[in-house]
Amino acid sequence: MDIGLILGAFGIKGEVRILSFTDEPERFLELKEVILVDPDNESELKYEIEKVRVHKRNALVKFREVKDRTQAEKFEGTYVRLVGSIMTVVEEVRIINDKLIGMEIFTKSGERLGVLEEVIQTGANEVYEVRDGERSILLPAICEVILEIDLEHGRMVVDPLPGLL
Repeated sequence: MDIGLILGAFGIKGEVRILSFTDEPERFLELKEVILVDPDNESELKYEIEKVRVHKRNALVKFREVKDRTQAEKFEGTYVRLVGSIMTVVEEVRIINDKLIGMEIFTKSGERLGVLEEVIQTGANEVYEVRDGERSILLPAICEVILEIDLEHGRMVVDPLPGLL
């Protein structure tokens, strides 16, 4: 799973600046190694993490194999992937949300509401944006509304709160 994108070199000692896809740059503090994947998916190489620090919502990472800025500059645009499958809760939720997008949404009475287009993060709970042509419905992702999620068949059954439709 890709967890970040290298934005470029940082400083002169071979560090790279990584944009975390989960808005958790601290995530990189826990890692010992990652896989770097070039933008064309033609090569994947494992790199050992020597040092990590967080700076302005980015992770600044020094790989043991990268000795200077010139080497680090070559990684701009490279994706950072986890080694193995150790994910944070936020990363697991992101994968699940990616699978939800495109699902057909039905009421418990069988009425088709549209397709889930976006998962919106709010302070309290997520909100699902469902579109059917020009019509857009916002459904809170709470157990009182979301009755069933069938990933295999790409459908969700909901019971919208009064006034949502």
